[in-house]
Amino acid sequence: MERSLLLAPALLMAALTAGATARADDLDLSARLVVYGDTKPAVLVTVNKKVKKLELHLKSDDGSTVDLVRKSLPLGKQVALEWKGVPGKHDYTGQIVVQFAGSDTEVVKPLKFKVEVMGQFAIDLKKEDLDLKERTLTTRVDCEVDSIDLEIDGENGVLAKTNTPFHGAAPNTPLTLKWNQNPGDVMRIVIRPRCTNGVTRKQEFFPWDYPVPHDEINFASGSDEIPDSDKPKMEAAYAEVAKALKKFRRWGKPSLYVAGHTDSVAGREYNRDLSNRRARSIARFFKQKGLDVDVYYIGFGESALLVPTPDETPEPRNRRAEYIISVNEPEMLVDGVAARWNKAQ
Repeated sequence: MERSLLLAPALLMAALTAGATARADDLDLSARLVVYGDTKPAVLVTVNKKVKKLELHLKSDDGSTVDLVRKSLPLGKQVALEWKGVPGKHDYTGQIVVQFAGSDTEVVKPLKFKVEVMGQFAIDLKKEDLDLKERTLTTRVDCEVDSIDLEIDGENGVLAKTNTPFHGAAPNTPLTLKWNQNPGDVMRIVIRPRCTNGVTRKQEFFPWDYPVPHDEINFASGSDEIPDSDKPKMEAAYAEVAKALKKFRRWGKPSLYVAGHTDSVAGREYNRDLSNRRARSIARFFKQKGLDVDVYYIGFGESALLVPTPDETPEPRNRRAEYIISVNEPEMLVDGVAARWNKAQ
């Protein structure tokens, strides 16, 4: 969490060493003293008089320095003078030097304060740790966990909301959440762990995918070129994909995944390569049409037959492709090895 704490005069050693033209209320200072994640330490400055130049000079007890210069600042608005912090607790000393418009005299405010930078803790949330039927979820958090907020969202609103205390559970301990929910398909799961040091963060998980209905392309034997006679099928599939994306965009950032399959005629490696090339042709068609999401493809060959058959069986139902819209990369295996999706350009 980001905390902004007004720096007391004792911390600032805020002696105003300026000419009579500067008043103490011309410059207000505070600072972020505790930061985590992507948030940076900062001295927060508000000027109530036009500034010609402002300089911030700091030195940390780790030897690093901060030197920032601003030629102008908006009146009455807080501006963050940020720098990249080093994880841990560090003492800073230095000064702010301000030259107000219409004066050649500099206002100098010595600074002395301590900043604590905490790294953004990780949340381990995997598909295999989620059981929607039993309404349980197991996660791991790499901090001491005070509690976890859970929210289950569906098409028509919030399906469930819980808070589960864990009373300082050790980092990376498996923590199981359970819930009761209103009827509806789960479209988003939001968990918000709170560490015992008060730091919180949010992670979303989208446990859904959408198989796009379409007509199969009749590729010529050994070819990965989409026949002109089948282009209308691709146009219709594109329209279905676009319609589905319009519906599902509110649930995360979806991508389209194209998986190609063959029957069991010919060799396994040949079929895998052929199905990969055909899936690539389909994926490229969607990208060239202007689909504004990432499109990925892979070929499974005869490794995932829809209709189990003996080798060398020309089964038309096994010559197919899957079009899947999902926020998460579909987890598929090819001969027991995790699939690696290729991104279409």
